[in-house]
Amino acid sequence: MDDFGEWRYRTELALVADADGWAVDWAPTTLHPALTGDRRIERTWSWPERGRILAVDGTPLRIDRPVVEIGIEPQRIDDRDALLDDLVRLLDIDADAVAASLDAPGVQPDWFIPVTTLRVGEAPLVEAAVAGLAGVVVREGTDRLAPTDDYARQVLGSTGPITAELLAEFGEPYAEGDVVGRSGLELAHEADLAGSPGGDIRVVDADGTRVAVLQRFPGRSPVDVVTTLDPEVQAAAEAALDGIAAPAAIVAVDARSGEIRAVVSRPTDDFGRALGGAYPPGSTFKIVTAAAALAAGAAPGDAAPCPAEATVGGLRFTNYGGEAYGAVDLRTAFARSCNTSFVTIAERLGAEAIAASAVS
Repeated sequence: MDDFGEWRYRTELALVADADGWAVDWAPTTLHPALTGDRRIERTWSWPERGRILAVDGTPLRIDRPVVEIGIEPQRIDDRDALLDDLVRLLDIDADAVAASLDAPGVQPDWFIPVTTLRVGEAPLVEAAVAGLAGVVVREGTDRLAPTDDYARQVLGSTGPITAELLAEFGEPYAEGDVVGRSGLELAHEADLAGSPGGDIRVVDADGTRVAVLQRFPGRSPVDVVTTLDPEVQAAAEAALDGIAAPAAIVAVDARSGEIRAVVSRPTDDFGRALGGAYPPGSTFKIVTAAAALAAGAAPGDAAPCPAEATVGGLRFTNYGGEAYGAVDLRTAFARSCNTSFVTIAERLGAEAIAASAVS
């Protein structure tokens, strides 16, 4: 680790004369007056408590919770291929990603290579089975976790022991064993959330007992990251996609401010389609049309027929796949994203009502 900054102090340099001229009468106190006997100087450092990721109302979205960290110590491995096969079977991990971490430049035989993290009590039988594998190390710790594993997962991200790749990317003052952001906002705002370590220059005895602190260097305090996520809206969006197996996403936006109130992507181990997916706007404008209809006095149970085709303004409109749902209400037409229902509603309401709904 590079130095913390400038450290100045006074000492004395004893000189003696001999036949060849002047020479230094060396002793440990030449380096520093406190180095008497078997004492030595050591440098220590520690990171401040990590900054928080906050909701729009100031609620912390991730807090420290007890976890079990499962990793690999390379020098303990007997059969690497067999170990990876067992981990895939027990933990459903990406074997290629773990292998890449093991083969990353700079990895040492006694390093802890993280594989996954489980909440305490989440899978005790799996934890016990994994602990018996040659090469696996299981240790208790804490991790910054959201209320559930899936809660805004691809936005908030995760933290964990620094990987060899991140250590090479970040450089000093990071060291093996430090906890860093590994995805999402935790990684993107690592510099803000982590701050920088502070440390001491101290004198210790031969057994490591501290005798004195010669200089203290304060670190840089972390900075909280404030999001526009609303916990209640996020929870509602999460619940809306509970049990949905097909790829799906929800982004809830405050129409007046443009601020994002909730983000959900399913499946969570896939790419973050809610913010990263590139899709044509298409049926999203049905929200504006539906809002205009409700503002004009329509009710969700009002009729909104969904024929196979409709002609509006001289243009012919159809539904995806040629679908037709017949005599349905507004609620069902919206849920089915029926084009013919909504172009008909838009024509009836008129351009001014639709425009007013869009800007509100």
